[in-house]
Amino acid sequence: MTSIKRTPRTILPGLALLLMLSACGGNDNVGPASAGAAPCDRACLLGFVDQYVAALVAHDPSRAPFAAAARFTENAQVLALGDALWGTASAAPGSYQIKVADTQSGNAGFYLLMQESGSPIWLSGRLKVENRLITELETVVIRQGAGFGNFELSTPDPEWSTVVAAAERNTRAQLFDIADRYFESLERNLVDYVPFDDSCNRIENGVKTANNPDVGGAGDGPGVGALSCRENINSGMWGYITRIAPRRYLVADEERGIAMGVFMFHQDGSVPSVNIAGYGEYQYSGATRRPFTTVIPEMFKIKNGRIYRIEATMASIPYKSASGW
Repeated sequence: MTSIKRTPRTILPGLALLLMLSACGGNDNVGPASAGAAPCDRACLLGFVDQYVAALVAHDPSRAPFAAAARFTENAQVLALGDALWGTASAAPGSYQIKVADTQSGNAGFYLLMQESGSPIWLSGRLKVENRLITELETVVIRQGAGFGNFELSTPDPEWSTVVAAAERNTRAQLFDIADRYFESLERNLVDYVPFDDSCNRIENGVKTANNPDVGGAGDGPGVGALSCRENINSGMWGYITRIAPRRYLVADEERGIAMGVFMFHQDGSVPSVNIAGYGEYQYSGATRRPFTTVIPEMFKIKNGRIYRIEATMASIPYKSASGW
């Protein structure tokens, strides 16, 4: 699998240093096609996503060009092609589709609102193409009743498909590093470490979780959902997150300013409370006082070194589960 894995960094007190991502090792800089195959450009990669979804709804993996040894996971579980959602997908995505492509790594990411057995689900993840065959398929499925979620969105934010002006673009390494600052801040409760734009918005499982007064309002603690992206991360509310590892960065689209990966959040349930800025001491209870892990495909829109949009889906799985990759 071609990806970039990050482990948490040691932050030296008082050191304001932008840690840049080193060049990929091994074959990470090798394109997805061999010398005998035509390169797979953006349209080609997105076409493979469409072929996969069509085969999924038809309940027939043979309808998509999978390699003989293709690897597949759903919610971090290694499964055989044809298992799980392959047998229950009932309708293709409607208008809510976000698809991103990385021609350097051969990975394409997706966030889709579709149906399983007549009920709406979020399907997200990524697939990898090598020599015009799908060699890896990593998916996360969010079902109604299995946690929080909104399954009624109609269209995605147009920012995800907007090309970034050349003067505002970041390099591949910068895109990944800026995204990593977000996870570093969540894990270490850092303040003002993430370069957010003032217009930043975040959607998780279809729910707007920044600048949304309807999330986390009265009776539900400090109401951090109403805060901006910057205020939300700076609040300290996320102190129950024990560790975020591995951090696998899989898709970089410099033209559209997108960094996307799959991340494992581990929560051991041992943190009783935190002191939240502007609120005071907040006692954790319920879901945050139990050991669990969350698998999260997460995507960032970045321009001029700042995060403008965040899109994520998150599925709760047993504590300390591996990613399957």
